[in-house]
Amino acid sequence: MILGLAGGGVALLVLVIVLVFALGGLGSRVTKANYDKLKIGMTEADQTAVMGAARDPVADAENQFNAVGGMFGGRMKIGKIGGFGIKVLEWRSGNDVIHAHIMDGKATSLMGVFMVNGKPQMEWK
Repeated sequence: MILGLAGGGVALLVLVIVLVFALGGLGSRVTKANYDKLKIGMTEADQTAVMGAARDPVADAENQFNAVGGMFGGRMKIGKIGGFGIKVLEWRSGNDVIHAHIMDGKATSLMGVFMVNGKPQMEWK
C-alpha cells in the first residue's frame, strides 16, 4: 500500500514537471519587460537567451503550404523575406506577440504588441 502511494506520488510529480515544461515554464517570457531588454543589433542567440526559443512564421507558412500543395504538385520556397535575407522570429503568448527581424545575424527591427487594459499597445524599435 505505501509503495503504491509512493509510485503514484512520483508519477504525479513527473506529470507536473512535464506540464510545466510543455506550457513554457511557470510564466510567459512574452512580456513588455522582456521586450524592453531586446535591442537593435542584438544577435539571434542573445535574443533567444532573453526570450527562449522563437518560431519562424515564414517557415511555418511555407511548411503549411507545402503540406497541402505538395499533394497537388505545388511547392513554395519563400526563404527569407523578399529575397533580402531578412529572417523573422516570433514569440507569442495569448494576444501578446514580439517579432524580431534579423539580417546578417542581428536584429534590425523589433515590434511588440501587448494587451493593456483590454487594448492592444504596439511598440517599435
